[in-house]
Amino acid sequence: MEDLREAREDVGRERVQLGELKRLFSETERRLETTEKLLKSRTDELTAAQAFMTTADECSGTDVSHMVTQLNDDVYQCAAFMAEEAIKRDGMEQPLGEAALAHLAKASQELIAFGWNEALVQRLRPDILDQETVLFEAMVQNIFTCWCYRIISSFCYESIEVNHYLTGLGHSIIRSTDATIAKNWLALTHSQLKMQKFDTGHIIRDLGNVMFTAGWQVTTPEREDVGKRVEEKIEEICTKALKIKEMVTQKILSAEVVVVYYPPGASYDTGAMEDVYESGRDAERAESGQHILCSTGLGVQYNVTKSLSSDIERQGEAEDVRHRYT
Repeated sequence: MEDLREAREDVGRERVQLGELKRLFSETERRLETTEKLLKSRTDELTAAQAFMTTADECSGTDVSHMVTQLNDDVYQCAAFMAEEAIKRDGMEQPLGEAALAHLAKASQELIAFGWNEALVQRLRPDILDQETVLFEAMVQNIFTCWCYRIISSFCYESIEVNHYLTGLGHSIIRSTDATIAKNWLALTHSQLKMQKFDTGHIIRDLGNVMFTAGWQVTTPEREDVGKRVEEKIEEICTKALKIKEMVTQKILSAEVVVVYYPPGASYDTGAMEDVYESGRDAERAESGQHILCSTGLGVQYNVTKSLSSDIERQGEAEDVRHRYT
């Protein structure tokens, strides 16, 4: 009987120990599960941080420069096509009727509002009648260049208020944050705001104002086809501008690539600009400091820096193509 009692006590102790071991095992399992979750969370955070700190580029500054050159060429080709249509005698019906005169006056005023001075606007039609297209082409190229620059450089093209706010926020982040983090924030923000196409109504109207101010009138199906071809070219140019925007904001993280546009009246810089008007002409070369008439192409500036808030080390600068009409 004594042996049986001792055996029962041993069994009881074993059961207590077994229960304690089970409790410890369950607690260890919970701790392991918690540790694994914490490890996964920290690993995910580290992976995300490393991804956000990456400076791997998907394209180069040279790629951007080539794309901008192609964009400038497309703009020039469209300007040349429009000029060729404008100087056709069957497109310069004379005398202008009352409706055409009213349309011309309205188009001229809108060109002046766009930024062209009245004397140049009034000169446009006589130049076209004399088969001189330099001023006409400059106006068309400048309208395209200004439009493309806004597409490429803005956070939010459709809203001035939103774009102003995000631009200020971006400048603040650049000043206060590590360059790599700032670039990745900019890339992420632009990726969420990017648009596949833009409302082209404004640029179609502005280009039409140049054509109408030059005296061109749409009275035949052939001339209506000119408008359709220009609209197709606008779509192509817009697509290319959006591609450049993606390249400079999302595809290059190790450097600051800036698309450059100079407004009318900016000082001429012989080291960064090309005087297109003087090209192939027996005329005086433009001098530094003279005011340009307008930009007829975009340029690219490529900067490499360890910190966007510190001094920037310029590694290279692509050629800026500008137009000065004298």
